[in-house]
Amino acid sequence: WTHALWPLLLAPVFSRSAMVFLAGFSKYPRAAGTAAHLVGRLSKPVLFAAGGATLLCALPGLWFGASAPAFLLFLSVSAVCVFLFRLWCRRKIGGVTGDCLGALNEILEAVLLSVALFLTI
Repeated sequence: WTHALWPLLLAPVFSRSAMVFLAGFSKYPRAAGTAAHLVGRLSKPVLFAAGGATLLCALPGLWFGASAPAFLLFLSVSAVCVFLFRLWCRRKIGGVTGDCLGALNEILEAVLLSVALFLTI
């Protein structure tokens, strides 16, 4: 039964780390706001640390049955979703707000769980 637990472990890890990368590579569209101090102001060491922490937190997923291709698929889907969502936010409102970060978290987690469902069928 442990082979079915890996999506429940990896989806939240990748979706939350995606918020860090979206904030790090985006700009805030307004002069002030809740996430104005975060979006576009993350340094490269912070982004590297977030990437390392993501991989470290995701390692137990391999123990719970995630194969290396499934792991790489989750990573690839996450990167594509961050890129597309960033483009969409920039086009619609001129950048990324805190609400955009939260929306990415929920959307990406649902997408990753859907991908896992198709992998296990």
